[in-house]
Amino acid sequence: MASLITRHSRKCQLGPRTTAPDAPGCTCSPSYLTVVRRDKQYMRTPVGSDRKVAEKALSLLKVKVDADEFEAPSSVTFEKHAAEFLASLRRRPTTRDQYKVTLDYAGAVFGPKLVRKLTAADVTAMLVHVENENRKRHRTVTDGTLAKHLRTLSVCLEDARRKGRLAVNPVSRISPSAKPKARKGEPSSFDDEELRRLLADPGLRLREPYYFAARLAVTTGMRFGELAALRLSDVRLLEGELTLRRQFTAGQEVDTTKGGRPRIVDLEPEARRVLEEWLTLRGFDPGLVFERETGGHLDNAEARKILYAAMKAAGIARVGEQGGSRDWHSFRHTYARRALERGALIQWVQSQLGHSSSQLTTETYGKWSRAAQKREAENLVDTFTV
Repeated sequence: MASLITRHSRKCQLGPRTTAPDAPGCTCSPSYLTVVRRDKQYMRTPVGSDRKVAEKALSLLKVKVDADEFEAPSSVTFEKHAAEFLASLRRRPTTRDQYKVTLDYAGAVFGPKLVRKLTAADVTAMLVHVENENRKRHRTVTDGTLAKHLRTLSVCLEDARRKGRLAVNPVSRISPSAKPKARKGEPSSFDDEELRRLLADPGLRLREPYYFAARLAVTTGMRFGELAALRLSDVRLLEGELTLRRQFTAGQEVDTTKGGRPRIVDLEPEARRVLEEWLTLRGFDPGLVFERETGGHLDNAEARKILYAAMKAAGIARVGEQGGSRDWHSFRHTYARRALERGALIQWVQSQLGHSSSQLTTETYGKWSRAAQKREAENLVDTFTV
């Protein structure tokens, strides 16, 4: 049997108790609950403060009860659901670790709370907790990072919704204006003159594995993790191509690329010369193409340190003309810029970079340098003469 009851506020003259609807003497705007009695237990579910909406919810509930389709509200806590969600997550280890970071933050705020009772306020409190915890460690959290945590939490809670553990994902109830938004990535490429000075830096050239890796990055668009995991068996110089099958990320090699599947990279003449020169120095023994002087995979932190020192020596600013902060990934941006400026087809560049859409290739990676834009304008001499 299902019925509707009313809960009055503490300030109401009737007092903080549940009573029949429209009780005389009420001085508040009461909220409504549906109640189902089963096996001598009463199961109450809040349905808002709108009487018409509450009555509609009651009608739907009665249909479910009569059809024996009613399910008791879930009593699963967020801690339990998050643990089950992580255990069932079929993702590579690094992705699972990223999910765990977000769910640990959430667990610290509302872990023991029932999943079905989570609200938008709880989600907002988690974002505040993320900021506070990082502030304690003297770290700044960007809106992009907060947006990523929010997306991860939403995936976890959407899984709970599909399992019937909550009615509505509370992330969806946050006002769009209150949600952190990831700042659109700005191109961070080097212009041609900066690139020439950078690759001529003696300090960079002394660190040969990193120097040749940088040259290959700017002639193929490969990510640092892809360069670090590249093996000689992946390279086919005679065919002018190589296959990316794995990446080195978060201190470990994983047998998949960022895009989730292998991709073939065409080697243009300069890229082929870079590899031939490096392999002549390195030798043709199997194994990693680029290996640290002390052995093992190239180190991302070490690469960044070497690059920043070379940039400083070459007088290259850390922020590029398009507004993006330059780092090792800027070699990838530079490759896309140069390829598109010289007339390469967008679809081919997209394939080379392993992007899921050409929009990402053009809007984030492929913005022309100001010098190239000015040259293009000058090429239109006499075109618009009237």
